Amino acid sequence: DAPALTMRTLLLAMVASAVSVGAYQQPVSRRGWLGKIAAASGVAAAAAPAIVQAKELTLVPATTLYAEMIDLKALVGEGVKGNPVQRVVENSLVPLQRAMDKNPNNTPEASMNAAELKGHMIELAAAMAEPESAGYAPYLSKSQGKMYDGGKVERELEEVLETTVAYCKKMDCEQLFMAR
Repeated sequence: DAPALTMRTLLLAMVASAVSVGAYQQPVSRRGWLGKIAAASGVAAAAAPAIVQAKELTLVPATTLYAEMIDLKALVGEGVKGNPVQRVVENSLVPLQRAMDKNPNNTPEASMNAAELKGHMIELAAAMAEPESAGYAPYLSKSQGKMYDGGKVERELEEVLETTVAYCKKMDCEQLFMAR
């Protein structure tokens, strides 16, 4: 057991020297921690990975994301277009659809609503990508007989809201959370 005792003694000495010179910080990973100990004791070691700052996430209920989509539809109707709309879609609609799709408690009908929402998202993306903001031009819906000042984008957002309401009638969206 002499080699094991020597290794244990060496490791304890390395930890003690790392702590005494103030080089020790809260370990990020086992490899990072060992790299810091090795560097503090002067032992050559493989380069440890850089410290990665994790993004802080917040749990948000589906109802909050739904409310953000209501606000977005109203803003598009008032003339907002382009990047601000895209940011809200990415930060609200995408996580909402993902949560609806991945909900382990989904009924077959709720799963169909989640798939339908994904289809509306594809149509929304196509309308937002139309050249020269044509997707935001006033649009008369033949099926609804209604004029949308925010164009096809506003109409697709309305369909997103209708599909989300249908989903939330089947599932408790107050208890459906996503991290963002």
